Amino acid sequence: MIFHRSRGLNLFTEALSLLFLLGIHFLCLRYLHKFDFYGEEGPRWLAFWISPIPVLFCYFAFRAFFKPIFSTIVVASLELILSVAHVSKVAIINEALSWGDIFQTPNYSIVFRYINAWHLWFLFALIVISLITFLMERPKAPYPLKVRSTFLALAIILYPAVIFSRLAEGESEAARIFRHHLWKNKIFYFFPDWKKDVKLYGLPFHLAHTSGKRIPPLPSESQLEEFKKLVSKELPKLNRPKTIIYILCESCWHDDTHFSKLFSPLKERGFREFRSISPVYGGSTANAAFEVMTGLPSRTNSLNGVIYQEYASSMGKSAHALPRYLNNLGYSTIAIHNHDKKFWHRNIINPKFGFERFLGLQDMDYRGPVTGWADDSILFDSALKILKEKKDKPLFLYLTTVYTHGPYQEGNDSGVTDYRKRLTRTISQVTKFVDDTLKIDPDALILMFGDHKPSLNDFYIKAGILPSEAFDKVNQWDLIGDVPVYVRSPMKDSVEEL
Repeated sequence: MIFHRSRGLNLFTEALSLLFLLGIHFLCLRYLHKFDFYGEEGPRWLAFWISPIPVLFCYFAFRAFFKPIFSTIVVASLELILSVAHVSKVAIINEALSWGDIFQTPNYSIVFRYINAWHLWFLFALIVISLITFLMERPKAPYPLKVRSTFLALAIILYPAVIFSRLAEGESEAARIFRHHLWKNKIFYFFPDWKKDVKLYGLPFHLAHTSGKRIPPLPSESQLEEFKKLVSKELPKLNRPKTIIYILCESCWHDDTHFSKLFSPLKERGFREFRSISPVYGGSTANAAFEVMTGLPSRTNSLNGVIYQEYASSMGKSAHALPRYLNNLGYSTIAIHNHDKKFWHRNIINPKFGFERFLGLQDMDYRGPVTGWADDSILFDSALKILKEKKDKPLFLYLTTVYTHGPYQEGNDSGVTDYRKRLTRTISQVTKFVDDTLKIDPDALILMFGDHKPSLNDFYIKAGILPSEAFDKVNQWDLIGDVPVYVRSPMKDSVEEL
């Protein structure tokens, strides 16, 4: 019988369980992970056959404590759930699921906004099947130690293969030898492009790859000297504005044809527009913020993932960033965001960047749910209050809006109507804030930029804004990342130069 209750092993049940597990994995690999079976030199058989190693590792770890069918159902369910989550994330922000997405709890609140009824029914069915299987297989006698030891040993044997990318890191002799053999067999962690890494080895291996963050190598003596010279340079004596305001406008975007009229009030108030390239699409705002605050690129071989999420604890307490330099020049530096302060670890990162204060939704007069997208009016009301308090002192305000964040209610237009409605509201509030600010300080420098395009994939393709293949080609990022920037300053020559 399949539901064998003896204290030993039932080889038929074990084999059937493993075959079922591998079947689910290869189906996920083919249809959800979009596995690249054909490489430049032909079929990638080795990558195909090693792709289930992380799944087998999880199965053997579970099998050391539970019966075969229950272990199979749990591990297969986990792969299915994570694969569906990966597909959803790629569809929304064109980024692969990562280890940090699963285990960074401050960001869980956003997940529920992307869950639909189908996801809930799917999850409920998997839980019910797992419980039924557990009850049917529950052993009458204690689980034999020999069986536990066998499966634990198998899991331990597979573990180094699961984390091969981390074993190949570093400059030790063992790491170099291991790396040489991996590359010789065309097996490597495709670090620069996580979506491609999933296609090369499957999602389970990719999650194992991203479980360890990449730490940039230490600078050489010459690099340190060059950096010291750079930061010790005497700053030019400029007539700096007393008030500097940066507004990161969540998903605020337009081109010459679409949504451009909504931004007309800014141009009427003397704002000049230019374009920039965001490092992200549809989400991961923190990487856009990182680039603006530090002047460093986030899409490099030195760092991986969402910088705030992966490196919050590793970043130095006195990071070289714009707020710190302005603070050293006598500016009060204050960041404000009308969302949860812990989201993307902003509560950790902002002080390290040199912000004296960071106000989140918890610090505002807000009575709605923390998990929703709060109206941007409370952000600008908080900023205006600080402007009045600091009107005679140098001030740098960094404001991050949130009301225009996706997902957007689709209806029959891929979410365009909902996005337009929210964008209209936010831009009108930005305009009012600008008017109120200029009454306090007519010479204020105000810069507003979109952090990334809104996630309106179908709309972009149907309207001819983006080609359908743009999301699969890294070299088309100038199209995907294109965002507007608006700046207003009495220093008109500097604005023209910019």
